[in-house]
Amino acid sequence: MQRSKKYTQEERSLARRRAFLDATWSILIEQGFSALTLDAIIERSGGSRTTVYEEFGSKKGLIETVLAEHCELFADELLISLDPHRPLEEALTGFCNKLLHGIISTEGVRIIRLIAAEGHKFPSIMEKFDALGPDRTRRMLADYLQKQIHMNRLTLTDPSRAAEMLMAMLQGQIMSYLINPDSLVTLTEDEIRKQVQGAVTLFLNGARPR
Repeated sequence: MQRSKKYTQEERSLARRRAFLDATWSILIEQGFSALTLDAIIERSGGSRTTVYEEFGSKKGLIETVLAEHCELFADELLISLDPHRPLEEALTGFCNKLLHGIISTEGVRIIRLIAAEGHKFPSIMEKFDALGPDRTRRMLADYLQKQIHMNRLTLTDPSRAAEMLMAMLQGQIMSYLINPDSLVTLTEDEIRKQVQGAVTLFLNGARPR
């Protein structure tokens, strides 16, 4: 007869924490910020209010934690592309390709539309999200561009501004479709490739040494 595994207190605590985070993210993606009540989270996770407060301090802390987790996972994926020793065009193309795929993914579109529709109701959470998501991505890209300047591969005076410009060129008119709940974002792989290639080529034409 097989004995059931005995879990340690730490393992049980980690499992409860994971259940809260997964439940919060699922409700957020499916129903939006307004549906993220503690009752809904607890019903789906099987936890308790006491545990939420012990683990995260508050519902706001729980939401910020789950947003931070997903932003960090995405940032780690993007960072892989920005190896300063890779060929410049190859690195930027890889970065932009991953970024654009993330933006137009099902979860990416949902989050962008939620922010457009409900973000103004939760200013402190949105401030945190911007710092951990879009702003962190810009800083990460700016740091990479700064390294390329030091390696004499680029001639830029303001890498932070240059990072903003490249990301803006990459997203182009896509953002107007992303925030419209009645539109469908259905870019083909060929369209994504052309969007990325166009943005990277235009950027490098103005940033490389003459």
